[in-house]
Amino acid sequence: MEKYPRVGVGALIVNSKGEVLLTQSHKWNNLWLVPGGHVEYGEKIQKAVKREIKEEVGLDIEFKKILLVQEMIEPKNYIKGGHHIGIECLCSTKNDNVKIDNDEIQDYKWVKPEDGLKMKTIVYTHNLIKKYLEEK
Repeated sequence: MEKYPRVGVGALIVNSKGEVLLTQSHKWNNLWLVPGGHVEYGEKIQKAVKREIKEEVGLDIEFKKILLVQEMIEPKNYIKGGHHIGIECLCSTKNDNVKIDNDEIQDYKWVKPEDGLKMKTIVYTHNLIKKYLEEK
């Protein structure tokens, strides 16, 4: 196991109806979360989040801003463990036709943010949706 934190990005993607995209991943014990992944060496945050979202859910997104930064030390329900710094981004999409990769992501739902808070999400996604609603 690595002895230093890894940097990752997550995207709270909002569609034209004001819904947010939540995904299900076996890596997170099949709980709901926002799509995302790791930042590669030399890659800027905006490029990383756009790349990860395209790879995992097939969407072209527009980066709006960084909404939240979260520390994940041995996160509960994550099969890989470790220490991660999550840079959570607010993004939008005009086309909400999701194409999941069936590798990282097994299912998805577009939901009203308020309804997302009632779902079985990982704590980091719950925090992100809550922050979004506070700033909305």
